[in-house]
Amino acid sequence: MIAQGKVTAAHLQRSTYLYVRQSSLHQVHEHRESTARQYELKRRAQALGWNIEQLIVIDEDQGLSGASAAERSGFQRMVAEVGLGRVGMVMGLEVSRLARNSADWHRLLEICALSNTLILDEDGVYDPSHFNDRLLLGLKGTMSEAELHLLHARLIGGQLNKARRGELWIQPPIGYVFDLHTSSLVLDPDEQIQGAVRLLFETFRRSGSALKVVRYFDTKGIGWPRRIVSGARARELIFAPLAHHDVLRILHNPRYTGAFVYGRTRSAKIPVGCPHRYRRVPQQEWKVFLPNSFPGYISWDQVRKRARMAIAANLVALAVLCLTGNRAVSHQLLRPLETRDIPAGPLPQADAIVVLGGVTAPAVPPQPTIHLWDGADRLTYGAELYRAHKAPLVVLSGGIMPWNKGLPPEAALTSEIIQMLGVPRSAIFEESASRNCHENAAYTSRLLLAHNLRRVLLVTSARTMPRALAAFRHEGIDAIAAPTDFTPDLGGDSRTGVSGLEVDALNLLPDPQNLGESSAALHEYLGLALYRLAGWI
Repeated sequence: MIAQGKVTAAHLQRSTYLYVRQSSLHQVHEHRESTARQYELKRRAQALGWNIEQLIVIDEDQGLSGASAAERSGFQRMVAEVGLGRVGMVMGLEVSRLARNSADWHRLLEICALSNTLILDEDGVYDPSHFNDRLLLGLKGTMSEAELHLLHARLIGGQLNKARRGELWIQPPIGYVFDLHTSSLVLDPDEQIQGAVRLLFETFRRSGSALKVVRYFDTKGIGWPRRIVSGARARELIFAPLAHHDVLRILHNPRYTGAFVYGRTRSAKIPVGCPHRYRRVPQQEWKVFLPNSFPGYISWDQVRKRARMAIAANLVALAVLCLTGNRAVSHQLLRPLETRDIPAGPLPQADAIVVLGGVTAPAVPPQPTIHLWDGADRLTYGAELYRAHKAPLVVLSGGIMPWNKGLPPEAALTSEIIQMLGVPRSAIFEESASRNCHENAAYTSRLLLAHNLRRVLLVTSARTMPRALAAFRHEGIDAIAAPTDFTPDLGGDSRTGVSGLEVDALNLLPDPQNLGESSAALHEYLGLALYRLAGWI
């Protein structure tokens, strides 16, 4: 375009910016003539009337692509100066030097038009505030972006064509090397590397857990081989501890089956941060998949079998979660346990009231008082039975777990609580050595028999009563069930007014409370089975 009439005194009073850029470091080194042509534009600016002191050269973006302005600090600085009205003219050998992205290019045109800044390229001078000039500049920007797209498509097309033959070079994973003669991967000739990879797959086959593989390598002191791929130590072999993410990456890499794979990931631009984000795509979307292209450490059938097993395990886990989190199922599991030992009438007189522990925790800061867990109504019910003169003594059973060493035993904690409920200290016996239901029965029975106390009212949660009652009777104690802590709404749902299995749609959904109740019921069924096997009941 003709510069006459476009460059005014107002433009000459401001600086002119020359933007110099090559797309890669290889071009910077090899295509020096192009760089020289870009610097020659300074003479054009001087011919138009700018002094040499007004010429500012921005060449800090050398080796960076013009596809985005995100990483080009020089371009960003230049645009900022244009927006502040400090630039009379922006120079670039061609549009592609400034931007190969239509968004960046048109943003520059808009700012130049608003600040009355000219644009100069090899063909002439343009005023973005003029419609015709702006139309031509917009067309040049579109052609520049299209040119980049065509170059990229041509490159990717060549890669894809070579990949379809299985000859495209891709960085080989550990355990493989690239054979230039066959243009394919082969097993690493280093037997130590081969042995480590085979051991990883064999250990995972036995254990089925990536974490167990890491633990095995760590326990045996086996280092994981790594090859340095760049720098002064490129191709050097080192051994380092095996990490969990290493195992997962290897297990999910289909190349270890001997398959040539291309296109397992897709990239997408994001507004901020990294220029690209990669995501895995399902197998049916892979661009190239050539099984048995080179020797594998495992077979593709093994991988598919493992995937099917993982899917089956996940489905089973989901089904169990949905079932055990269902109110109807949890109540059906609890009902036989909680209704088995309900007294048919008033409780008789007894020698003592035995209250089992497992319902308190010591006051550890910031907790100001003794903490009461679910089932603490065992204490209130035991105190109520004492006040009703059902027995002259209350025996509290509960010791201390190994991880609470140094803290008071639970019998001492429940003693404090039950005294607040009206039971005098003189009427309380404490058994503070037991850690489970079997020891509750064994140690408490010794205490009772030592004082010639044989008939007791056994107070515990309704769901644990079958196991506790059988354990005490096995120790020779005439135990009478006094269950408490029943599951609310076990016979029906007070929220909906329905009972039994006639539950509404809301109760069919998994719920954490129902899941906890199912877990507790299964714990009791398992406990009953183990106690029978051990001969404790």
